[in-house]
Amino acid sequence: MTAPARPARRPSYFSSVPAKRLAIDLAVLGALFVLAPLGFQHVYGGAQYLVTGIMALVLGTLIALIGARWRWGPLRITALVLGVYFLFGSMFAAPTRALWGIVPTPGSLLEPLKAPVTSWKSLLTVAPPVGVAQGVLAVVWISILLLSLAAMTVVMRTRLYVLAWLFPLVMVATSIFFGTDQAFWPVPRGVLYAVLSVGWLTWRFESGRLAGAESTIISDTVRPGSWKNPVLRRRVIGGAVIMAIAAGGAFAASPLLDPPEGTIRYAQRDRITPPFDPRQYVSPLTEFRGYLKDQREEELFTITGVSSGDQIRLATMDQYDLQVYNVASSRQKDSPSGAFLRTAPGVDLEEGTGQQQVSSVTIGAYRGVWMPTVGERTNRIDLEGMDQGRASATTENLFLNQPSQTAVNALGVQAGDTYELSYEPYTEPTAEQENAATFADITLPDNEPAEEMTALAEEWAGSSDSDYERFQNLSRSVKEEAYYSHGLEDDTASLSGHGYSRLRAMLEEVGFDEDTPDAQPMGRIGDEEQYAALTAVLARSLDMPARVVMGFEVPEGQEGTVSITGDDVTAWVEVAFEDIGWVRFDPAPDEDEDPTEPRPKEVEKPRRRSRDRRRPRPSRRARRPAR
Repeated sequence: MTAPARPARRPSYFSSVPAKRLAIDLAVLGALFVLAPLGFQHVYGGAQYLVTGIMALVLGTLIALIGARWRWGPLRITALVLGVYFLFGSMFAAPTRALWGIVPTPGSLLEPLKAPVTSWKSLLTVAPPVGVAQGVLAVVWISILLLSLAAMTVVMRTRLYVLAWLFPLVMVATSIFFGTDQAFWPVPRGVLYAVLSVGWLTWRFESGRLAGAESTIISDTVRPGSWKNPVLRRRVIGGAVIMAIAAGGAFAASPLLDPPEGTIRYAQRDRITPPFDPRQYVSPLTEFRGYLKDQREEELFTITGVSSGDQIRLATMDQYDLQVYNVASSRQKDSPSGAFLRTAPGVDLEEGTGQQQVSSVTIGAYRGVWMPTVGERTNRIDLEGMDQGRASATTENLFLNQPSQTAVNALGVQAGDTYELSYEPYTEPTAEQENAATFADITLPDNEPAEEMTALAEEWAGSSDSDYERFQNLSRSVKEEAYYSHGLEDDTASLSGHGYSRLRAMLEEVGFDEDTPDAQPMGRIGDEEQYAALTAVLARSLDMPARVVMGFEVPEGQEGTVSITGDDVTAWVEVAFEDIGWVRFDPAPDEDEDPTEPRPKEVEKPRRRSRDRRRPRPSRRARRPAR
């Protein structure tokens, strides 16, 4: 007795599709998938994301083709997708962790494992351009691999070509959601996407309709879906003419389709709360005297490519609460205070000019989250000098506030950290610029009111028609009958801090309480900490856009590779002027005379360390000419 014959397997839809139509379907969908991720251009910068996207498209299409050809089910397809995802993920999703950017390593294999959960947040919270680190390429890798697999599978296995067309549209939406407020070639991309979509959908619709028709008025020798079919030919040509007219009209109306930046388009990344909050940290200005007391001779860090008198920024403070000047920030990255946004190292944050310079910073005894920077604009931060483990940790915690030019490592820097800065050096305004300068129309964070200072500030600023001269008058008046003292050892008594009572006392006549020699001295006695804070508070009481900067100054006579110690700590004031930017002003008087005072009571004070005779401290006039 013979076994019953196995019933013949029904032919698959894939086997019945003409090769020519299949090729056109895959080509059109592939073109749409290439156009869609171009919206990421301003997010990633460079072309690596596009290479990742194209490879994900090729691999997704191959998987779909294999599944359709051999009629694989979901389990086999899933296994193949996971294998491809991890095998090629090191190369295309985590190239910075792969050996030579190609060979998988434990770190590069771990990155794709975490990417489905972490990469989306990273892409939104890193300030563009995001580069290729921190797993951000996984957004393109995962999205296109899965969406292209779904689209190609649908179009090769079913008649639901409209459903297949929706998957590239999802990719467009993804690029918009994770994009910036700048669109990349919106009109050419939009028109080309529409022409391809309408042409392909029309062709598929008419081919299917004619193929299903039971009768035609044409010869039986002409297939309904063939180009020789006059009905199909007329409709395709008519549709092409309509699309050409629509495309021409779109280009003509491009000023309306691509409105000025910031007027229509919004980005989700601009609505996310910045992940670094400077208010959780002590204002660096409160540690001013600490550098002089405890680290005066200690090497805090070394820096290359600088010259005598150059100023090294540690942090910018633009909000005063009557106790301290604080580092402020905003949720709006373009506000005067800016926002601390995660920043990718190794990418061009800004386009450099012919004046761009490069300096390398190596951390020594300095500790804190604030990273020393140079110049008036940071174009690029590179971490190639760090070992891979430390560079990876720093990359995850690197933030930059571009408007205030304050950089942060949220983990805190440690000895041996090395990073390279590409920056635009600070340039003094010309005499012509000073004469025509007007205060910038910007809104800084509100300061606590200091009404007692307003009248005096108005008197000192004068009534000049020049905004630049008004601030110079104010700054010059602060320095008149003023004395410089750190209040250490044999220096004239000068309390640290810059609270309102300390600044208010500086506006009194110089004097001392003879009955209480250790009481707070009266009059303008202090160092850069007090004079910078006082000048900025007076200026802000008149609505002058002023802020305080804490940092260090390259000692006189040194250049090239310089060792910065606590003795080099300083602070200055910056004022914003239209068409110029933030202009720096030296707020403190010279060190060449001290007021007399009664001898203070003996109190416990830090002992002054012996001075390094190779680096004698010059007078402030020699170190930095006063304005």
